[in-house]
Parts: sequence; C-alpha cells; structure tokens
Amino acid sequence: MSAIARTKADPNVSVAQASLAALSMAAAAIHFAVMGEHFAEYVAFGVFFSVVAWSQAVWAVGVIVRPSRGLLLVGLVGNALVILVWLISRTTGLPIGPEPGAPEPAAFVDVFSTILEVAIVAGTAMLVLRRRPTPSMRGLPVRL
Repeated sequence: MSAIARTKADPNVSVAQASLAALSMAAAAIHFAVMGEHFAEYVAFGVFFSVVAWSQAVWAVGVIVRPSRGLLLVGLVGNALVILVWLISRTTGLPIGPEPGAPEPAAFVDVFSTILEVAIVAGTAMLVLRRRPTPSMRGLPVRL
C-alpha cells in the first residue's frame, strides 16, 4: 500500500496554482485561528475574520478544482481588500470597533498573514497577465 493516497485529481495542476492554494490555505488557517479572539473583541471583527477565512479556504480549493481567470481575479481583489483593511487598521485605525480611529499594533501573526496575502495578489496578477501557459507539476503546459 502506498503512503500517498490515489485520487482522481488532475495531475496537470500548475505549480503556480498549487502555490497559490497553499498560500491561501495558510492565510485562511491564520484567520481561523484568531477568529475567536476577534469575536470576543467586537462581533463585526469576528464576522469579518470568519468571512475572510472561509473565502480564502474555498478560493484555495477552487484554484485547484476549477481554475479560471475570473476566480483568479476574485482572489486578487479579495486579498487586496484584506490587505487594505489591515493597512488602515495599523495606520489610521478602523472607523468602527471598541476603539474607533485608534491604530492597532502590528504583531507577527498578522504581518505574516499579510505577507501571504501580498504573495497571493502578486501571484494571481502574474497569472492573469500571463499570455502563455504555466508549467504543471509534471512539466506539461496548463492554460488558465
């Protein structure tokens, strides 16, 4: 018996797709992990983190299972908006919450999550703008 389970997944998933999915799942995991403390702080923050976490997780699966330019654009715009909210929360402060207008300090976990999201935005932008196929894990071309 093999240690790797056999699946019917497409073996021609591109390295870029797999990388974007991994980045998105990592960012989703961070958002899932801190969701509870954000619900405790302010319910709207908890809802935001829940929506972001689920969106990033579902998007990661979609990039592998049903990739499309439209889906890539959704990931690009969605993650860019999350980055923007994070930048506002760390510079001028959010206009809502327990301390409206008060900037929050940056912590390792949220900086790391933002770095993952920047990588997702950059990677999706490169795929959307790319005119030629990306190489698959088997070295075969994959068109998105």
